[in-house]
Amino acid sequence: MGTPSKSKNVVPRNHLVWTNAAIAALPVPVSTYKLSDPLTLGLTLFVDHTGGKSLRFTHQLGSSGLVSLNVTFLDFDIDAARVYVKKYMTDYVTRLKKRAACEWSVSTLNGLPAHDKSLPSRYYEIQDPAVRGLRLRINTAGQKFFYFRYTCFGKKWADELGEFGQILIAEARSTAKGIRAFIKEECS
Repeated sequence: MGTPSKSKNVVPRNHLVWTNAAIAALPVPVSTYKLSDPLTLGLTLFVDHTGGKSLRFTHQLGSSGLVSLNVTFLDFDIDAARVYVKKYMTDYVTRLKKRAACEWSVSTLNGLPAHDKSLPSRYYEIQDPAVRGLRLRINTAGQKFFYFRYTCFGKKWADELGEFGQILIAEARSTAKGIRAFIKEECS
């Protein structure tokens, strides 16, 4: 990990190796400082002026950030903390997607995270429970677009209806219903 610099009393950002032994070996600083874990978003190491060290995980629930989760780990084990955070985030995203598949509301759709960049696909989709074929597509940048999927003359189509936030859920549903009525008339 390294020692805090004398001038600013912080650990330089280029120290990327976080191990229990390296953290335990940190000297007692003059004043409190904190470091963000380079491997785990939201996991922070706090070192106070008495030499006390703690790990905290902070996550804002939803894009509004009105509710946040703060966890301070009682047992100082960086690997166990990382495992906890990864499992928590996986479970959290799964719950959000399940909720969005059952209920489309502004707060539910706002809370959906960006698509995981480590996956081979570029986006994921959530089906609207009220209108067949209407979907919300979320890409790796976190942008959300309404799409309507349908089949006409045996060929599958997907029309982009607009970006979530610029058009309302009710507008997207109304447009999708209009397209469905037109397709039923024209593609039969």
